[in-house]
Amino acid sequence: MLQAKNGMEGLRLLQSNPIDIILCDIKMDGMEVCSRIKKYDKLKNIPFIFITGMSNDQDEEKGLEMGAIDFITKPFNSAVVIARIRAHLELHKYQIHLKNLVQPRTKELEKAQSVILEFISSLMEFRDFETGQHIERTKEYVKLLADYLKYNPKFNILLKNGVIYNI
Repeated sequence: MLQAKNGMEGLRLLQSNPIDIILCDIKMDGMEVCSRIKKYDKLKNIPFIFITGMSNDQDEEKGLEMGAIDFITKPFNSAVVIARIRAHLELHKYQIHLKNLVQPRTKELEKAQSVILEFISSLMEFRDFETGQHIERTKEYVKLLADYLKYNPKFNILLKNGVIYNI
């Protein structure tokens, strides 16, 4: 278990230590710490729990909107807090497990999609040379356009690594 005197020290600890869960007092610049953590890909999925003596609905709402998974107010029952932390850790471990199962399959599906499109394009090319050439040119134009648009924030949700999703 690692402890920090303030939020900024906690952020420094996170950079060099593997952490399973973060408990942070809102008074220790907790909102700022949560905000910064959620901006780092490496850290954003670590479960973040606010612990505070401040029982303010606005703070709780803001903290949860920022990405905290729980908001525990003092005074608290230690056994209940431990049970909640265990539940969040188990859920996080399960999410990581699911992600590890899904990622390879997603890559396989993307590869299969690409192969299928290439195959269909080749079939059209064999059927009619002019149509085949048109399809090849269109494919190249669409690929160039997709590669360009994936860097535009308006379209990067739809485009990822040159592969079109949900269109």
